Amino acid sequence: MLPLLSVTAIVTIVGAIMGKNAEQILSIGPLIFLGVIAHNGLGLLLGFGVGSMFPFANPQRRALAIEVAMQNSGLAVALAATHFSAAAAIPAALFRVWHNVTGPLLATIWVGRDRAAARQRATGW
Repeated sequence: MLPLLSVTAIVTIVGAIMGKNAEQILSIGPLIFLGVIAHNGLGLLLGFGVGSMFPFANPQRRALAIEVAMQNSGLAVALAATHFSAAAAIPAALFRVWHNVTGPLLATIWVGRDRAAARQRATGW
């Protein structure tokens, strides 16, 4: 029940921010999207890279990458809307949607690679 409640709350928050700022999103949307994608990608790379600097196994590096890249954007939306303006919450709202795509996608890729490597070890090819 709680995951459904969480998703519903996030969709409501993001929808409210997007609806309130539709004109601004249309006018500067590509720039915001580029910043959101760059921020998320940099978080993934830095998280994995810093994990590689320590004696962490691959699963720990992956967890660190996802944790660094998926910051608390729900809190960022609330703080920006409360202390600045609804427009200030646009990047955080978009980031909320974007990192919910990239995190599971990357996890799926990593699981596929792990399974392929395990099959290769088991069969020899």
